[in-house]
Order: sequence, then structure tokens, then C-alpha cells
Amino acid sequence: MDTNNEIPDSIFKKAEKATQNLLPKKSKEVYSSEYEKFINWMTENCVEHISETVLLGYFSDLSENFSPSSLWSKYSMVKKTLMVNKNINIANYHKLIEYLKQGSKGYQPKKSKTLSRENVLKFIHEAPNETFLMKKVALIFGIFGGCRRQELVNMLITHVEDRESVFVVSVPETKTDKKHIFTIIEEDEMNSLKRIRDYMSLRPRGCSEKKTFFDL
Repeated sequence: MDTNNEIPDSIFKKAEKATQNLLPKKSKEVYSSEYEKFINWMTENCVEHISETVLLGYFSDLSENFSPSSLWSKYSMVKKTLMVNKNINIANYHKLIEYLKQGSKGYQPKKSKTLSRENVLKFIHEAPNETFLMKKVALIFGIFGGCRRQELVNMLITHVEDRESVFVVSVPETKTDKKHIFTIIEEDEMNSLKRIRDYMSLRPRGCSEKKTFFDL
């Protein structure tokens, strides 16, 4: 069996880099933040060693302020970061998992409010463009492309191409890391192409190509 003294420093550095890449690239900061919160909680409670009892205490405290679904999300991030940073696998902490399962029983998450087709068309046609044109365009992009909020935020001017009879939109940095391209065609209900062009005409000439699309 290899000992630490027998492994060159260069190998340790490569192993450390590979280990850090185990965290999801786009969510790395969120994962790291959740890990730091747990470590800080340990410090505040004078805990030196990680055990199932410690984790039960931590999640018991969290349960006073977070929903069961949020606890599961935090558990997933703590599990991953403890494996990466401490080589500890809490997936084997069966009491902890059972505790989280018990907390989820009977829990009914709040359903997000959704707009009906009538609500959407009323907003598109009646809300004043002087105030809501950008939101109308964002809504159109969401309807045609199923875009998430962060995808719209990250979208650049260069991701939206006007081809006269259609707009071709490339979605940057999708949640699934897969390239996503969609088109917006002309239709009578929302008059989408004209609204997008009206919005684009408000942008000063000579804007940087790195400027985000939904930012005048």
C-alpha cells in the first residue's frame, strides 16, 4: 500500500485539483457556502469531530427555519462537500436519513403561482410599454424557449439574431450544460417580433457585444 511519503507532491496537487472538480461547476460557490455554514456551526458549538450525532444536531437546528425540501437540498450539498473536503461519506448515516424522511411526511410544498393564457395576453396587450416592455419580451422568450430566469439574465446581445421572419435565440449556460437554440416566429396573439424589435431599438448604438440582452 502507498504511503503519503511515497507519493510525489505533483501527484498530490493533481489529486487535489481532480477532487475539487467533483463539485458541480455552476453550483460550486453554493456548495462551498453550505459547507462553510456547517463548519461554522461546529465551531460555534465547540464540536471538533464529525459524526452522525453531530449531523443530527445540525439538521435539527436547521429544521427550525427551513422546510423539509430545503433540508434535503442542504443534506445533498453537505454530503458532497464532506466527501470532497473530509473524505467522509454521510450517505451511511441511516439515522440522519430517517430523520429527514420523517420530517418530509405529510409536508405539502407550496405550489408556484402560474399565469393563465388569458393573464399573459392581458399583460402583453394592456400593460404600458413605457414601463413593462422588457418584461413583455422576457415573457415572450420564456414562452417560446422555456427559458429559466438565470438563462435570461446571462443572455447577451449576440445570442439573439434577427432573421427578418424569425428570431433565432441561443441560450447560454443552460442548467443541463446542453446547447439550447429556439426560434420566435410571428403570430397574431402577442405580435412577438415587433415587440422584440421595439425593445431592441431602445438600446444605444455601438453597444458592446458582451452586454447582456435584458439590460438597457
